[in-house]
Amino acid sequence: MLRSMPDLSVTFYQSIFETAQRGILSSVKTIQVKVKPNSKKSLLEETAEGPWLAHIKSPPVDGKANQELISLLSEHFRCPKGAILIKSGMSSRTKLVQIHI
Repeated sequence: MLRSMPDLSVTFYQSIFETAQRGILSSVKTIQVKVKPNSKKSLLEETAEGPWLAHIKSPPVDGKANQELISLLSEHFRCPKGAILIKSGMSSRTKLVQIHI
């Protein structure tokens, strides 16, 4: 005789499946980025020494440089802007950024 699974476990596995479909279960990459605001061009480059280097056109005023950094990272890593989080360094040039890929 087959026993059916309790409703709780079915609901649990169904929620995990739906979460994975939405892309919430993803890999997380943490990088260190050195930002150079007021640059002529916006570009992102990986350096051999370690931290990434982000040249940003925007000035570091009212979070404009941080917004442009998030846009630049989302284009480079091909992920939505909401998947990028500045973990530390909101007001400094060296930032620790978490990217959900």
